[in-house]
Amino acid sequence: MIPQAELDELCARHPVDRVAGKWVSLRRHGKGLIGPCPIHSPDPKAADSTAFEIKPDGKWVCVTCMDGGDVIKLVQRREGISFLEAVKWLGGTQQLDPARAAELNHSREAKLAKREREANQFRDRERQTLWDIWQRAAHWVGTPAEQYLIKRGLTPPPALRLRCVEDMPYFVDRGAGKKIVVHRGPAMLAPVLRPDGHFGGVHFTYLDLTTQKGKIALTDPASGKVLDAKKSRGSIAGGFIDLFPLKRVAPTDMVIGEGIEKVLAVHQALAAEPAIERLDSTVFRTSISLGNIGGRSAGAVVHPGLTDAAGRARRVPGPIADMAAPGIPVEPSIARAIVLGDSTSDRFNTECSIARAAQRWSMGEHHGVPVVAGARRVLVAWAPDGFDFDDLLRVA
Repeated sequence: MIPQAELDELCARHPVDRVAGKWVSLRRHGKGLIGPCPIHSPDPKAADSTAFEIKPDGKWVCVTCMDGGDVIKLVQRREGISFLEAVKWLGGTQQLDPARAAELNHSREAKLAKREREANQFRDRERQTLWDIWQRAAHWVGTPAEQYLIKRGLTPPPALRLRCVEDMPYFVDRGAGKKIVVHRGPAMLAPVLRPDGHFGGVHFTYLDLTTQKGKIALTDPASGKVLDAKKSRGSIAGGFIDLFPLKRVAPTDMVIGEGIEKVLAVHQALAAEPAIERLDSTVFRTSISLGNIGGRSAGAVVHPGLTDAAGRARRVPGPIADMAAPGIPVEPSIARAIVLGDSTSDRFNTECSIARAAQRWSMGEHHGVPVVAGARRVLVAWAPDGFDFDDLLRVA
């Protein structure tokens, strides 16, 4: 076993930004760096990519891969090699004298404690800010959010857990801690719950009812790049959105998909079917993102059809779940989980994420309550190629 002090010294000799910079172009972001992910991004020089971030403490995180760690972990994931092979790839460790090893161990413990305090303080401030925004927002009925849902062919009941802010700023990060407002307008809000079930953040959908689907078509005035009409803030990893309050304490079924509109379309179709008897005992939940459905993977795999700009086969989060990382919880009473497969997303990535979700939900625990392996059925419902479930509802 390699002493932790020697691993710390190896990481200090090979900073993450220097190693990642061999593969992708990074740019300053506050006290850290952001840019394309060396593991999965198809364009290593994409100027608008924010998936990959190097924190001030030197660790990296990728919101798409749902992964992160030190430089050794980055090399493992990027090259698809073992821990010891990654250590060797970086040149190997050096034997340290006892005084130097003790110094590194003390420094590491102090940095970990400081980082944890600062992270907790930031999360608490951000959560309070988002809670205030949510509390001040109006119920969605009678707002642009209702008009947006109608435009998407959706007529949900008033109990739907959505709200609306009619003058919500859209921020773009310019790095070095500077953020500018590039748009103000109506936004539909949904509360994000953490894996423990408590409020963790807010999901925003920025609206423009003059467009075909009712969402803004916004570009960054500096780069000209298209900006996403949907944003999430707060604690997102393992987070989820429950679209309706539970009518029963112990639900028996769960329908879960990536987007709000997709899950609402399925709810509406089921509500219109008189033979459906289990609607009141069904949880309708969204995962916010594709990667969040399955949570962090235990390792990356080669994508069968995608390559990066250099022609190198892309590695993406694989089908095996990292059970030590947080994931979207499922209540112990739920006997059947139905995942809505998005045919408009990459099929292989979607299948890998769903496979991780099935692994998580068929074993493990929920808030400390054990779930018997194999006791829960995890099913997948795919929309036809090129369609999403709300597209099918509008056609119907």
